[in-house]
Amino acid sequence: MKVWKNIGMSLRDPQGQLVMIDDARFQPLFSWFEARGIPMLGHQGEPHNCWLPLDQMTVLNDRDYFAHHPQYHMALHPEMPSWEDQMAARDRMVAAHPKLKFIGMHMASLERSVDELAAFLDRFPLAKVDLAARIGQLQYQSQRDRGKVRRFMIQYQDRLMYGTDVSQPPQQSGAELLKEVEPVWRMHWRYFNTEETFKVSDLEQPVQGLGLPKAVVDKLYHLNAARSFPTAWTAAR
Repeated sequence: MKVWKNIGMSLRDPQGQLVMIDDARFQPLFSWFEARGIPMLGHQGEPHNCWLPLDQMTVLNDRDYFAHHPQYHMALHPEMPSWEDQMAARDRMVAAHPKLKFIGMHMASLERSVDELAAFLDRFPLAKVDLAARIGQLQYQSQRDRGKVRRFMIQYQDRLMYGTDVSQPPQQSGAELLKEVEPVWRMHWRYFNTEETFKVSDLEQPVQGLGLPKAVVDKLYHLNAARSFPTAWTAAR
């Protein structure tokens, strides 16, 4: 089950108030998932850059996206909940369901700091995260302290999953999709597996790969997903 960012950013109650993820009306549903061991994927908020001016954003793709979509750029909408409000609501929800198998999408929107993400994972021992659409943020941090990012990836290797955040429009062929995504996938693979220094799409300056151990990469790319979603790998009967 996935709960999306519309909760906290656009969904409103009959009185016109934004509904946050820790709203009491959701609690029976989340408790039902918790009791049955059903994983819940949570995409709360947006990258922290969404609440910053364009010239303070850390990666090029965020700067470009929010420049062209000002309606979603929260720095221009002070009437909306802050990034801190979004994270606090999410944390209250997870804390209220200590046995919930929670998976934070997009690094749980804590992509700006592996220290903050480590604190989240330490606080919630059952939680996991995927890295989809936030690898540029890891690369930004590893430009400044590669060792810290590498140590984080190794320490939390059982709780991280590679994700793509890619969709295929109905009119797009498989060959066209592959042409679009393969260079990105290969760049990510190079970052995690090698110690080479190379240019990446999200940053102006080159970045050095992390050179992670194979055992860590295997968990990142498939073993952790297989453990998190065991029934996804068996044919329906």
